[in-house]
Amino acid sequence: MFMAQWADRTFSQISKNQPLTRSMQFNPCDYNWLMNPHNKTCMLQRYNKIEWQVSADFFLMRAFMDASIRQRLGDCQRFLLEISRDNILDDSLNKIVHVLPIEDHDPLKLPISARFAGEPGVDEGGVRKEYFQLVVKELLNPNYGMFKYNEDVQLYYFNGMTHEPNIYFELIGILMGIAVYNNTFIDLPFPMACFKVLMGQEPNLDDLRQW
Repeated sequence: MFMAQWADRTFSQISKNQPLTRSMQFNPCDYNWLMNPHNKTCMLQRYNKIEWQVSADFFLMRAFMDASIRQRLGDCQRFLLEISRDNILDDSLNKIVHVLPIEDHDPLKLPISARFAGEPGVDEGGVRKEYFQLVVKELLNPNYGMFKYNEDVQLYYFNGMTHEPNIYFELIGILMGIAVYNNTFIDLPFPMACFKVLMGQEPNLDDLRQW
């Protein structure tokens, strides 16, 4: 019951482009210790589906009225990501980092559908998962020098002496976001300090000792 009430309220606020509020009603998100990991995952997936529906409805209506949006997006129900296996990093930069919002709505909030150039097949989730695995592996490749690898703890950390442009690091951040948004697991073996910084928390000495 709580999940249904939360979903209805969230859908109403997102569809009206309103900020998410907790209101005076009981909200399980305020008490994360009440939910086990499975329930938290279910809530995140429900939220993602709400965002997908609202985004798809918006882009479908705009594409109906504006031919340039139809040409730009193609399928307004999903974000089609066609990339080359041989040029996966540059293709990802061009087709993800440089995506521009349309009237404050981000096309990356549509469900992602991946396709490798020259390969047949419909993405039912497996191709998308493979894409994330390959592009993250490429970004962590020692040849780029973006990260240092500690073999003792099998973790990566940022290389402060790298000569790669900052836009590659921006790509990693966007990939992390859209992977979560598309309910796709990606392996990012970073120390806890990195994730605490992303969550706005202050790392402590124990976190630094991990590296």
